[in-house]
Amino acid sequence: CSAPLALCRRRRRDGGGAGGAGAPRCTRRKQWAEAGIESTQLVVRAISGSILHTDEAATFDTPLAEVVAKICEESGASEDTIRLCSGPACVRKDARLGECVVPAPGEPVELMLLRLPGPPVKVEAVSGRRIELQAGLPSVGGACHFDRSYKFTSLGGFAGRPGVQYVKTSNDDKATPASEAMWRIEVNVPVVVYLNFRSRWHASIRGPATWLGEQGWEASDLASTVSSGVPNGPYSGPVYSKSLDSGTLDLMGSECAEGVYFVFIEQVQ
Repeated sequence: CSAPLALCRRRRRDGGGAGGAGAPRCTRRKQWAEAGIESTQLVVRAISGSILHTDEAATFDTPLAEVVAKICEESGASEDTIRLCSGPACVRKDARLGECVVPAPGEPVELMLLRLPGPPVKVEAVSGRRIELQAGLPSVGGACHFDRSYKFTSLGGFAGRPGVQYVKTSNDDKATPASEAMWRIEVNVPVVVYLNFRSRWHASIRGPATWLGEQGWEASDLASTVSSGVPNGPYSGPVYSKSLDSGTLDLMGSECAEGVYFVFIEQVQ
Protein backbone atom coordinates (compact mmCIF):
# COMPACT_ATOMS: atom_id res chain seq x y z
CA CYS A 1 0.00 0.00 0.00
CA SER A 2 1.43 3.33 -1.03
CA ALA A 3 -1.56 5.37 0.15
CA PRO A 4 -0.62 8.20 2.51
CA LEU A 5 -1.84 7.89 6.08
CA ALA A 6 -4.25 10.83 5.61
CA LEU A 7 -5.96 8.91 2.79
CA CYS A 8 -6.20 5.82 4.98
CA ARG A 9 -7.86 7.83 7.75
CA ARG A 10 -10.28 9.52 5.33
CA ARG A 11 -11.37 6.19 3.89
CA ARG A 12 -11.99 4.84 7.39
CA ARG A 13 -14.13 7.86 8.26
CA ASP A 14 -16.15 7.47 5.04
CA GLY A 15 -16.75 3.79 5.74
CA GLY A 16 -14.84 2.69 2.63
CA GLY A 17 -12.20 0.04 2.25
CA ALA A 18 -11.35 -3.21 0.57
CA GLY A 19 -13.99 -5.85 -0.01
CA GLY A 20 -16.90 -3.51 0.70
CA ALA A 21 -15.72 -2.52 4.16
CA GLY A 22 -18.54 0.04 4.32
CA ALA A 23 -21.17 -2.70 4.15
CA PRO A 24 -22.80 -4.10 7.32
CA ARG A 25 -20.82 -6.86 9.02
CA CYS A 26 -23.62 -9.39 8.52
CA THR A 27 -23.56 -8.70 4.75
CA ARG A 28 -19.84 -9.37 4.51
CA ARG A 29 -20.19 -12.60 6.50
CA LYS A 30 -23.01 -13.60 4.12
CA GLN A 31 -20.70 -12.91 1.16
CA TRP A 32 -18.11 -15.29 2.60
CA ALA A 33 -20.80 -17.93 3.10
CA GLU A 34 -22.27 -17.52 -0.37
CA ALA A 35 -18.80 -17.92 -1.87
CA GLY A 36 -18.40 -21.15 0.09
CA ILE A 37 -15.30 -19.85 1.89
CA GLU A 38 -14.69 -21.17 5.39
CA SER A 39 -10.94 -20.48 5.39
CA THR A 40 -8.40 -19.01 3.02
CA GLN A 41 -4.70 -18.31 2.72
CA LEU A 42 -3.64 -14.92 4.07
CA VAL A 43 -0.43 -13.37 2.75
CA VAL A 44 1.06 -10.13 4.08
CA ARG A 45 3.70 -8.53 1.87
CA ALA A 46 6.09 -5.62 2.23
CA ILE A 47 5.96 -2.85 -0.35
CA SER A 48 8.96 -4.55 -1.98
CA GLY A 49 6.83 -7.65 -2.55
CA SER A 50 8.63 -9.87 -0.04
CA ILE A 51 6.38 -12.04 2.13
CA LEU A 52 6.34 -11.06 5.80
CA HIS A 53 3.61 -13.34 7.11
CA THR A 54 1.37 -16.18 5.94
CA ASP A 55 -1.61 -17.94 7.48
CA GLU A 56 -2.78 -21.02 5.58
CA ALA A 57 -6.14 -21.19 7.35
CA ALA A 58 -7.32 -17.63 7.92
CA THR A 59 -11.05 -17.22 8.54
CA PHE A 60 -13.59 -14.42 8.65
CA ASP A 61 -12.93 -14.10 12.40
CA THR A 62 -9.12 -13.96 12.19
CA PRO A 63 -8.18 -10.93 14.36
CA LEU A 64 -5.97 -8.52 12.46
CA ALA A 65 -4.49 -7.46 15.80
CA GLU A 66 -2.99 -10.94 16.13
CA VAL A 67 -1.58 -10.72 12.61
CA VAL A 68 0.04 -7.39 13.43
CA ALA A 69 1.42 -8.74 16.73
CA LYS A 70 3.03 -11.72 14.98
CA ILE A 71 4.64 -9.50 12.36
CA CYS A 72 5.99 -7.21 15.07
CA GLU A 73 7.32 -10.17 17.05
CA GLU A 74 9.14 -11.54 14.01
CA SER A 75 10.45 -8.22 12.67
CA GLY A 76 11.03 -6.19 15.83
CA ALA A 77 8.75 -3.42 14.56
CA SER A 78 6.47 -1.46 16.87
CA GLU A 79 2.71 -1.78 16.40
CA ASP A 80 2.26 1.98 16.29
CA THR A 81 4.56 2.29 13.26
CA ILE A 82 2.82 -0.13 10.87
CA ARG A 83 -0.52 -0.39 9.06
CA LEU A 84 -2.13 -3.19 7.08
CA CYS A 85 -3.57 -2.15 3.73
CA SER A 86 -5.87 -3.79 1.20
CA GLY A 87 -5.72 -2.06 -2.15
CA PRO A 88 -5.54 1.71 -1.59
CA ALA A 89 -7.10 1.62 1.89
CA CYS A 90 -5.70 0.90 5.33
CA VAL A 91 -7.69 -1.55 7.42
CA ARG A 92 -8.42 -1.27 11.14
CA LYS A 93 -6.08 -3.26 13.33
CA ASP A 94 -8.92 -3.95 15.77
CA ALA A 95 -11.05 -5.53 13.04
CA ARG A 96 -11.47 -9.13 11.92
CA LEU A 97 -10.26 -10.16 8.49
CA GLY A 98 -13.73 -10.75 7.08
CA GLU A 99 -14.87 -7.29 8.11
CA CYS A 100 -12.31 -5.78 5.74
CA VAL A 101 -12.10 -8.04 2.70
CA VAL A 102 -14.08 -10.71 0.85
CA PRO A 103 -11.73 -13.18 -0.89
CA ALA A 104 -12.34 -14.63 -4.32
CA PRO A 105 -12.86 -18.42 -4.25
CA GLY A 106 -9.58 -20.26 -4.64
CA GLU A 107 -7.49 -17.08 -4.34
CA PRO A 108 -5.40 -15.99 -1.34
CA VAL A 109 -6.12 -12.77 0.49
CA GLU A 110 -3.16 -10.39 0.17
CA LEU A 111 -2.54 -7.45 2.46
CA MET A 112 0.30 -4.96 2.23
CA LEU A 113 2.33 -3.75 5.21
CA LEU A 114 2.87 0.00 5.33
CA ARG A 115 5.63 1.27 7.60
CA LEU A 116 4.98 4.72 9.02
CA PRO A 117 7.77 7.17 9.64
CA GLY A 118 8.57 7.48 13.32
CA PRO A 119 11.34 8.87 15.49
CA PRO A 120 14.74 7.40 14.61
CA VAL A 121 15.28 6.29 18.21
CA LYS A 122 12.82 5.69 21.05
CA VAL A 123 13.66 4.73 24.64
CA GLU A 124 11.45 3.24 27.34
CA ALA A 125 11.91 2.23 30.97
CA VAL A 126 10.14 -1.05 31.68
CA SER A 127 9.53 0.15 35.25
CA GLY A 128 7.72 3.24 33.99
CA ARG A 129 10.29 5.51 35.64
CA ARG A 130 11.45 8.59 33.80
CA ILE A 131 13.84 8.11 30.90
CA GLU A 132 14.65 10.45 28.05
CA LEU A 133 16.86 10.50 24.97
CA GLN A 134 18.75 13.78 25.14
CA ALA A 135 19.38 15.94 22.06
CA GLY A 136 23.13 15.40 22.44
CA LEU A 137 25.72 14.86 25.12
CA PRO A 138 25.45 16.16 28.68
CA SER A 139 27.82 18.93 29.70
CA VAL A 140 30.62 18.45 32.17
CA GLY A 141 28.90 19.11 35.49
CA GLY A 142 25.58 17.98 34.00
CA ALA A 143 23.25 15.60 35.83
CA CYS A 144 23.60 11.86 35.26
CA HIS A 145 20.02 11.00 36.30
CA PHE A 146 16.58 12.45 36.90
CA ASP A 147 16.44 11.18 40.49
CA ARG A 148 19.97 11.82 41.79
CA SER A 149 22.28 14.80 42.09
CA TYR A 150 25.26 12.88 40.67
CA LYS A 151 27.23 14.81 38.04
CA PHE A 152 29.54 14.02 35.15
CA THR A 153 33.03 15.35 35.85
CA SER A 154 34.38 14.01 32.53
CA LEU A 155 32.74 12.68 29.36
CA GLY A 156 35.77 10.53 28.55
CA GLY A 157 35.88 9.25 24.97
CA PHE A 158 32.36 10.48 24.28
CA ALA A 159 33.38 14.16 24.51
CA GLY A 160 33.04 15.89 21.15
CA ARG A 161 31.94 12.71 19.42
CA PRO A 162 29.46 13.70 16.66
CA GLY A 163 26.06 12.03 16.41
CA VAL A 164 26.08 10.71 19.99
CA GLN A 165 23.09 11.18 22.29
CA TYR A 166 22.88 10.46 26.00
CA VAL A 167 19.99 8.51 27.51
CA LYS A 168 19.17 10.17 30.81
CA THR A 169 17.65 7.67 33.23
CA SER A 170 16.40 7.11 36.77
CA ASN A 171 18.98 5.52 39.05
CA ASP A 172 16.27 3.75 41.06
CA ASP A 173 16.13 1.24 38.18
CA LYS A 174 19.43 -0.13 39.54
CA ALA A 175 17.65 -2.94 41.42
CA THR A 176 16.24 -4.46 38.22
CA PRO A 177 17.34 -8.14 38.13
CA ALA A 178 19.89 -8.97 35.46
CA SER A 179 17.48 -11.59 34.10
CA GLU A 180 14.87 -8.92 33.24
CA ALA A 181 14.76 -6.06 30.76
CA MET A 182 15.41 -2.72 32.47
CA TRP A 183 15.18 -0.38 29.49
CA ARG A 184 14.11 -0.83 25.88
CA ILE A 185 15.47 0.89 22.77
CA GLU A 186 13.64 0.93 19.45
CA VAL A 187 15.48 2.19 16.37
CA ASN A 188 14.53 2.84 12.75
CA VAL A 189 18.06 3.78 11.67
CA PRO A 190 21.46 2.09 12.10
CA VAL A 191 22.98 2.91 15.49
CA VAL A 192 25.76 1.89 17.84
CA VAL A 193 24.65 1.58 21.47
CA TYR A 194 27.26 2.10 24.18
CA LEU A 195 26.98 0.96 27.79
CA ASN A 196 29.34 2.67 30.22
CA PHE A 197 29.49 0.74 33.50
CA ARG A 198 30.13 2.38 36.87
CA SER A 199 33.20 0.30 37.58
CA ARG A 200 35.03 -2.82 36.47
CA TRP A 201 33.38 -4.63 39.36
CA HIS A 202 29.94 -3.56 38.09
CA ALA A 203 30.60 -5.10 34.65
CA SER A 204 32.16 -8.26 36.07
CA ILE A 205 29.48 -9.30 38.56
CA ARG A 206 27.57 -12.40 37.58
CA GLY A 207 24.37 -10.85 36.20
CA PRO A 208 25.68 -8.21 33.76
CA ALA A 209 28.68 -10.32 32.80
CA THR A 210 26.26 -13.07 31.73
CA TRP A 211 23.97 -11.00 29.51
CA LEU A 212 26.83 -8.99 28.02
CA GLY A 213 28.19 -12.24 26.62
CA GLU A 214 24.84 -13.74 25.66
CA GLN A 215 23.72 -10.63 23.76
CA GLY A 216 26.99 -10.18 21.89
CA TRP A 217 28.17 -6.93 23.45
CA GLU A 218 31.80 -6.11 22.61
CA ALA A 219 34.37 -4.31 24.75
CA SER A 220 35.06 -0.81 23.39
CA ASP A 221 38.31 1.13 23.57
CA LEU A 222 36.43 4.37 24.32
CA ALA A 223 37.56 6.01 27.55
CA SER A 224 34.98 5.94 30.33
CA THR A 225 33.05 8.89 31.66
CA VAL A 226 33.78 9.94 35.23
CA SER A 227 30.89 10.69 37.55
CA SER A 228 30.23 11.47 41.17
CA GLY A 229 28.04 9.28 43.35
CA VAL A 230 27.74 7.07 46.39
CA PRO A 231 28.77 4.71 47.86
CA ASN A 232 32.03 4.33 45.88
CA GLY A 233 32.33 7.42 43.66
CA PRO A 234 33.91 8.90 41.69
CA TYR A 235 32.96 6.26 39.16
CA SER A 236 34.51 5.12 35.89
CA GLY A 237 34.30 1.74 34.25
CA PRO A 238 34.50 -0.26 31.02
CA VAL A 239 32.50 0.61 27.92
CA TYR A 240 30.72 -1.98 25.76
CA SER A 241 29.11 -1.48 22.35
CA LYS A 242 26.59 -3.19 20.11
CA SER A 243 25.48 -2.29 16.57
CA LEU A 244 21.81 -2.38 15.59
CA ASP A 245 20.40 -1.68 12.12
CA SER A 246 16.74 -1.51 13.18
CA GLY A 247 14.31 -3.09 15.60
CA THR A 248 14.13 -3.37 19.38
CA LEU A 249 16.94 -3.96 21.86
CA ASP A 250 16.32 -4.84 25.51
CA LEU A 251 18.90 -3.51 27.94
CA MET A 252 19.00 -5.92 30.85
CA GLY A 253 18.95 -5.19 34.55
CA SER A 254 21.88 -3.53 36.29
CA GLU A 255 21.29 -5.46 39.55
CA CYS A 256 23.95 -3.39 41.29
CA ALA A 257 23.95 -1.22 44.42
CA GLU A 258 26.43 1.17 42.78
CA GLY A 259 23.75 2.21 40.29
CA VAL A 260 22.71 1.75 36.69
CA TYR A 261 25.11 1.86 33.76
CA PHE A 262 25.12 4.89 31.44
CA VAL A 263 23.75 4.59 27.90
CA PHE A 264 24.92 6.52 24.84
CA ILE A 265 23.49 6.06 21.32
CA GLU A 266 25.37 6.99 18.18
CA GLN A 267 23.50 7.22 14.87
CA VAL A 268 25.60 5.78 12.06
CA GLN A 269 25.90 8.20 9.15
